[in-house]
Amino acid sequence: MGLEYQQNLSVKGTLTYDKYITLLEDCEGTFNWLKAGTGADYVAEFATEAAMTGNHGIVLQTKATAPAKNDYVKIYRNLPWPASGKLTTRVKFNIQSRADLGTFRIACKVYDGARYYYFHTNYYAELGHVNYYADPGVSINPAELYNVWSDDAWIQEEVVLDVESKKIISISLDGIKHDAGNRAMYYNNVTTRRYIVVEIYMSAWTDQRPKLYLDNIYIGSK
Repeated sequence: MGLEYQQNLSVKGTLTYDKYITLLEDCEGTFNWLKAGTGADYVAEFATEAAMTGNHGIVLQTKATAPAKNDYVKIYRNLPWPASGKLTTRVKFNIQSRADLGTFRIACKVYDGARYYYFHTNYYAELGHVNYYADPGVSINPAELYNVWSDDAWIQEEVVLDVESKKIISISLDGIKHDAGNRAMYYNNVTTRRYIVVEIYMSAWTDQRPKLYLDNIYIGSK
């Protein structure tokens, strides 16, 4: 039988932030998301039941008092301009009951100091597909992004935008990529502010209080 040898080593170095990462949300610290929804008793918080990895994820659930179709809940963050001018948002989500969820949405609002541009995807749970809108309000329904998942399955959606040129680069759903062909983002209004808002939204299809889990959210330029 051989001998075991162990040695503890100290490593000295400098830990720096990656300028290309705007936000990494592993749901293990403090809940710093802004939130809104129909009514007052909706749920948007860290919870152990919502974890894909680690100890916590984010649970979203519509209001408990007089629940109704079209109730919604959303979380969002106001973020600095991405370092490379490209904005990638990558979210892992888990639908507890597709029959009760109306829409899951990733939205990006781009304030460039002169104008405000808006983009969002819609994931229709019951149909299992993603669509999005491009300027001038044209609805795009990518044929490759149609699929229906089982309840309680983890799905990854990724949205890539060029916020300098206000173009839509690509949308991916569980590794299936749709090339958006650099379609223009939708122009909304005039502004003097310069920052980014990323929003995650869900709505109810029935009055049964749909529940959605989120985890491992990445927002950055890679």
